Amino acid sequence: MHHTRLSALPGNAPAGTPVFPDLEMASAWRELQYLTLATGARANMAGAADREVGYLLLEGAVELAGPDLEIQMAGPAVALCEVGWPHTLRHTGETPARLLRLGAHLQGGAPVARALLAQPVDPARLKWRPSIHGGVGQIATRHIWGPGDFCSPWVFLDHAVLAPGSSLGYHYHDALEECFVVLGGQGYLTLDDQTFAVEPGSVTWQGIGQHHGLYNPTAEPLNFLRVAIGIRGEQYTTVDLHDDLRNRMPND
Repeated sequence: MHHTRLSALPGNAPAGTPVFPDLEMASAWRELQYLTLATGARANMAGAADREVGYLLLEGAVELAGPDLEIQMAGPAVALCEVGWPHTLRHTGETPARLLRLGAHLQGGAPVARALLAQPVDPARLKWRPSIHGGVGQIATRHIWGPGDFCSPWVFLDHAVLAPGSSLGYHYHDALEECFVVLGGQGYLTLDDQTFAVEPGSVTWQGIGQHHGLYNPTAEPLNFLRVAIGIRGEQYTTVDLHDDLRNRMPND
């Protein structure tokens, strides 16, 4: 089972700390690193010609700068870099910045000409609908980026909110690995029949074929990001398991 709380990780390594050091990735996923930037700190990142790199800025403010381009970001926000783009992250806020760095291997695909993409994680852009994958209640979602935005087999980067008493039903994916990052609220995540509590700073990993789902038993919204990366040339699928998870309680 892969679940951690970022507060338990050292985040001050120059290139970041692996969130799950023992993880063997089956898809094009190559990096899932946690890093922090204190007041005035900067991190220099070399470009890699074989992978696509993105950032989830969870808290704080940074300047993301490279050749001929720089942008200011305040968390929560996301950024997707041009392949091979050397860049610097510089702290610009009053409180430490916390980020996740993600990387996906091109797997034989050719990078396309594309500038840096950056977006705020904006609740006002979410759209509410009945919950999905056999869940109960309501979910709000936004596809920040989909397959057409990536050079690699990165499939999507989504923002989602589960309403109180709602769930993302139990399901699994073929040919796709997925990560949830909790931004706000609390809930129960079930992964291969193990149920545990999640809270702000929780990160979970769902591998290919692993059963998973998320339930919000509280009176407050559960706010999270979903990231999924696949295998080039393979069709990913989603299979619902007809369990809304309301009767699942933490195992510990």
